[in-house]
Amino acid sequence: MLRIEGLNVSYGPVQVLFDVSLDVGEDEIVALLGTNGAGKTTVLRAVSGVIPVSSGTITFNGTDITGASPRKVVQSGLIQLPGGRGVFPGMSVRENLDVGAHALGARRKRAIEAVLDEFPDLGGRLDQQAGTMSGGQQQMLALAKSMVLEPKLLLIDELSLGLAPKVVEQLLETLRRYVERGVSVVVVEQHVDLALSIAERAYFMERGSIRFDGPSAELHGRDDLLRAVFLTSTGGR
Repeated sequence: MLRIEGLNVSYGPVQVLFDVSLDVGEDEIVALLGTNGAGKTTVLRAVSGVIPVSSGTITFNGTDITGASPRKVVQSGLIQLPGGRGVFPGMSVRENLDVGAHALGARRKRAIEAVLDEFPDLGGRLDQQAGTMSGGQQQMLALAKSMVLEPKLLLIDELSLGLAPKVVEQLLETLRRYVERGVSVVVVEQHVDLALSIAERAYFMERGSIRFDGPSAELHGRDDLLRAVFLTSTGGR
Protein backbone atom coordinates (compact mmCIF):
# COMPACT_ATOMS: atom_id res chain seq x y z
CA MET A 1 0.00 0.00 0.00
CA LEU A 2 2.82 2.41 0.89
CA ARG A 3 6.36 2.14 -0.42
CA ILE A 4 9.15 4.58 0.40
CA GLU A 5 12.40 4.14 -1.51
CA GLY A 6 15.66 6.00 -0.92
CA LEU A 7 14.04 8.96 0.82
CA ASN A 8 16.33 11.91 1.57
CA VAL A 9 15.11 15.07 3.29
CA SER A 10 16.95 18.22 4.38
CA TYR A 11 16.05 21.20 6.52
CA GLY A 12 17.94 23.93 4.72
CA PRO A 13 21.59 22.83 4.44
CA VAL A 14 21.18 20.08 7.07
CA GLN A 15 20.25 16.62 5.83
CA VAL A 16 17.99 14.80 8.31
CA LEU A 17 16.87 11.66 6.43
CA PHE A 18 19.30 9.37 4.64
CA ASP A 19 18.08 6.82 2.07
CA VAL A 20 15.07 5.75 4.14
CA SER A 21 13.14 2.82 2.63
CA LEU A 22 10.12 1.08 4.10
CA ASP A 23 6.84 -0.44 3.04
CA VAL A 24 3.40 -1.02 4.51
CA GLY A 25 1.02 -3.73 3.31
CA GLU A 26 -2.75 -3.77 3.24
CA ASP A 27 -4.53 -4.29 6.59
CA GLU A 28 -1.20 -4.00 8.40
CA ILE A 29 0.09 -2.08 11.42
CA VAL A 30 3.74 -1.08 11.13
CA ALA A 31 5.68 0.55 13.97
CA LEU A 32 8.32 3.22 13.37
CA LEU A 33 10.57 3.39 16.41
CA GLY A 34 13.53 5.40 17.64
CA THR A 35 14.54 8.12 20.07
CA ASN A 36 13.66 11.80 19.80
CA GLY A 37 15.48 13.27 16.83
CA ALA A 38 15.81 9.95 15.00
CA GLY A 39 13.70 11.19 12.09
CA LYS A 40 10.40 9.38 12.65
CA THR A 41 8.15 12.43 12.50
CA THR A 42 10.08 13.77 9.53
CA VAL A 43 9.26 10.58 7.61
CA LEU A 44 5.55 11.07 8.33
CA ARG A 45 5.67 14.73 7.37
CA ALA A 46 7.42 13.92 4.08
CA VAL A 47 4.87 11.24 3.22
CA SER A 48 2.04 13.67 4.02
CA GLY A 49 3.49 16.32 1.74
CA VAL A 50 4.08 18.79 4.57
CA ILE A 51 7.82 19.08 3.88
CA PRO A 52 9.69 18.76 0.56
CA VAL A 53 11.66 15.67 -0.41
CA SER A 54 15.25 16.07 -1.64
CA SER A 55 15.27 12.73 -3.46
CA GLY A 56 13.66 9.31 -3.38
CA THR A 57 10.12 8.17 -4.13
CA ILE A 58 6.90 7.74 -2.16
CA THR A 59 4.30 5.46 -3.74
CA PHE A 60 0.80 5.06 -2.31
CA ASN A 61 -1.70 2.58 -3.71
CA GLY A 62 0.36 2.29 -6.87
CA THR A 63 0.54 6.07 -7.46
CA ASP A 64 3.69 8.16 -7.09
CA ILE A 65 2.81 10.89 -4.56
CA THR A 66 6.34 12.24 -4.13
CA GLY A 67 6.03 16.01 -3.80
CA ALA A 68 2.21 15.95 -3.88
CA SER A 69 0.42 18.66 -1.90
CA PRO A 70 -1.03 17.76 1.50
CA ARG A 71 -4.52 18.25 0.05
CA LYS A 72 -3.91 15.70 -2.71
CA VAL A 73 -2.36 13.28 -0.24
CA VAL A 74 -5.46 13.49 1.96
CA GLN A 75 -7.74 13.08 -1.05
CA SER A 76 -5.87 9.89 -1.95
CA GLY A 77 -6.87 8.37 1.41
CA LEU A 78 -3.63 8.87 3.34
CA ILE A 79 -4.27 10.71 6.63
CA GLN A 80 -1.88 11.79 9.38
CA LEU A 81 -2.77 12.16 13.05
CA PRO A 82 -0.10 14.59 14.31
CA GLY A 83 1.64 14.38 17.65
CA GLY A 84 0.20 16.33 20.55
CA ARG A 85 -3.46 17.25 20.75
CA GLY A 86 -4.84 17.29 17.22
CA VAL A 87 -8.02 19.19 18.05
CA PHE A 88 -9.24 22.78 17.93
CA PRO A 89 -9.64 23.49 21.67
CA GLY A 90 -11.93 26.50 21.19
CA MET A 91 -14.42 24.52 19.11
CA SER A 92 -17.02 22.01 20.24
CA VAL A 93 -16.69 18.30 19.57
CA ARG A 94 -19.34 18.64 16.87
CA GLU A 95 -17.48 21.51 15.19
CA ASN A 96 -14.19 19.61 15.31
CA LEU A 97 -15.74 16.63 13.56
CA ASP A 98 -17.50 18.85 11.04
CA VAL A 99 -14.26 20.61 10.16
CA GLY A 100 -12.47 17.26 9.96
CA ALA A 101 -15.06 15.96 7.48
CA HIS A 102 -15.28 19.09 5.31
CA ALA A 103 -13.62 17.39 2.34
CA LEU A 104 -16.33 14.73 2.15
CA GLY A 105 -19.05 17.06 0.88
CA ALA A 106 -22.45 15.36 0.81
CA ARG A 107 -21.06 12.32 2.65
CA ARG A 108 -20.05 14.42 5.65
CA LYS A 109 -23.11 13.74 7.83
CA ARG A 110 -23.06 9.99 7.25
CA ALA A 111 -19.31 9.79 7.92
CA ILE A 112 -19.66 11.66 11.23
CA GLU A 113 -22.51 9.37 12.32
CA ALA A 114 -20.38 6.31 11.52
CA VAL A 115 -17.48 7.66 13.56
CA LEU A 116 -19.73 8.44 16.53
CA ASP A 117 -20.83 4.80 16.49
CA GLU A 118 -17.19 3.88 17.02
CA PHE A 119 -16.59 6.58 19.63
CA PRO A 120 -19.78 6.57 21.72
CA ASP A 121 -18.15 8.66 24.48
CA LEU A 122 -18.03 11.57 22.07
CA GLY A 123 -21.72 11.30 21.24
CA GLY A 124 -22.72 12.74 24.59
CA ARG A 125 -20.20 15.57 24.34
CA LEU A 126 -21.02 17.04 20.95
CA ASP A 127 -21.65 20.51 22.35
CA GLN A 128 -18.72 20.44 24.79
CA GLN A 129 -15.73 22.62 24.03
CA ALA A 130 -12.85 20.32 23.10
CA GLY A 131 -10.35 22.22 25.23
CA THR A 132 -12.31 21.43 28.41
CA MET A 133 -12.01 17.66 27.94
CA SER A 134 -9.35 15.42 29.44
CA GLY A 135 -6.21 14.57 27.49
CA GLY A 136 -7.54 11.11 26.73
CA GLN A 137 -10.85 12.47 25.47
CA GLN A 138 -9.05 14.99 23.27
CA GLN A 139 -6.89 12.25 21.79
CA MET A 140 -10.03 10.20 21.17
CA LEU A 141 -11.52 13.18 19.32
CA ALA A 142 -8.31 13.61 17.33
CA LEU A 143 -8.46 9.95 16.27
CA ALA A 144 -12.15 10.33 15.40
CA LYS A 145 -11.32 13.40 13.27
CA SER A 146 -8.82 11.29 11.34
CA MET A 147 -11.18 8.35 10.91
CA VAL A 148 -14.05 10.54 9.71
CA LEU A 149 -12.06 11.03 6.49
CA GLU A 150 -12.29 7.26 5.88
CA PRO A 151 -8.54 6.71 5.47
CA LYS A 152 -6.96 3.82 3.63
CA LEU A 153 -3.72 4.44 5.51
CA LEU A 154 -3.40 6.29 8.82
CA LEU A 155 -0.10 7.74 10.05
CA ILE A 156 -0.13 8.20 13.84
CA ASP A 157 2.53 10.22 15.66
CA GLU A 158 2.75 9.27 19.37
CA LEU A 159 -0.77 8.01 20.08
CA SER A 160 0.02 7.27 23.73
CA LEU A 161 1.87 10.48 24.63
CA GLY A 162 0.87 11.66 28.11
CA LEU A 163 -2.10 9.27 28.39
CA ALA A 164 -3.02 6.77 31.09
CA PRO A 165 -2.60 3.08 30.12
CA LYS A 166 -6.34 2.44 30.34
CA VAL A 167 -7.06 5.25 27.87
CA VAL A 168 -4.35 4.01 25.52
CA GLU A 169 -5.84 0.52 25.53
CA GLN A 170 -9.27 1.92 24.62
CA LEU A 171 -7.76 3.81 21.70
CA LEU A 172 -5.85 0.73 20.56
CA GLU A 173 -8.99 -1.42 20.63
CA THR A 174 -10.72 1.09 18.39
CA LEU A 175 -7.70 1.16 16.11
CA ARG A 176 -7.69 -2.63 15.82
CA ARG A 177 -11.34 -2.62 14.74
CA TYR A 178 -10.52 -0.23 11.92
CA VAL A 179 -7.58 -2.38 10.83
CA GLU A 180 -9.91 -5.39 10.67
CA ARG A 181 -12.02 -3.37 8.23
CA GLY A 182 -9.13 -2.62 5.91
CA VAL A 183 -7.31 0.45 7.31
CA SER A 184 -3.52 0.18 7.35
CA VAL A 185 -1.57 2.03 10.06
CA VAL A 186 1.93 3.38 10.61
CA VAL A 187 2.40 4.21 14.28
CA VAL A 188 5.33 6.24 15.62
CA GLU A 189 5.98 5.39 19.27
CA GLN A 190 8.66 5.75 21.91
CA HIS A 191 7.02 3.06 24.05
CA VAL A 192 8.64 0.05 22.40
CA ASP A 193 6.64 -2.68 24.16
CA LEU A 194 3.37 -0.97 23.30
CA ALA A 195 4.28 -0.49 19.65
CA LEU A 196 5.54 -4.04 19.18
CA SER A 197 2.44 -5.46 20.86
CA ILE A 198 0.16 -4.05 18.15
CA ALA A 199 2.41 -3.99 15.06
CA GLU A 200 3.13 -6.90 12.73
CA ARG A 201 6.44 -5.37 11.69
CA ALA A 202 8.72 -2.66 13.00
CA TYR A 203 11.40 -0.32 11.72
CA PHE A 204 14.04 1.17 14.03
CA MET A 205 15.53 4.55 13.14
CA GLU A 206 18.74 6.15 14.30
CA ARG A 207 20.04 9.55 13.17
CA GLY A 208 17.86 9.72 10.09
CA SER A 209 18.46 6.19 8.83
CA ILE A 210 16.73 2.83 9.15
CA ARG A 211 18.98 0.68 11.30
CA PHE A 212 16.86 -2.45 11.73
CA ASP A 213 13.58 -3.85 10.50
CA GLY A 214 11.70 -7.12 10.83
CA PRO A 215 8.69 -8.92 12.31
CA SER A 216 7.68 -7.64 15.74
CA ALA A 217 7.78 -11.16 17.15
CA GLU A 218 11.48 -11.35 16.36
CA LEU A 219 12.42 -7.83 17.41
CA HIS A 220 10.54 -7.79 20.71
CA GLY A 221 13.15 -9.92 22.47
CA ARG A 222 16.22 -8.46 20.78
CA ASP A 223 17.76 -6.45 23.61
CA ASP A 224 20.89 -6.00 21.52
CA LEU A 225 18.92 -4.11 18.87
CA LEU A 226 17.17 -1.95 21.43
CA ARG A 227 20.46 -1.04 23.08
CA ALA A 228 22.05 -0.26 19.71
CA VAL A 229 19.29 2.18 18.79
CA PHE A 230 18.23 3.63 22.13
CA LEU A 231 21.59 3.87 23.89
CA THR A 232 24.16 4.66 21.23
CA SER A 233 21.88 7.24 19.62
CA THR A 234 21.70 9.27 22.84
CA GLY A 235 25.31 10.34 22.49
CA GLY A 236 25.52 13.70 20.79
CA ARG A 237 21.78 13.99 20.20
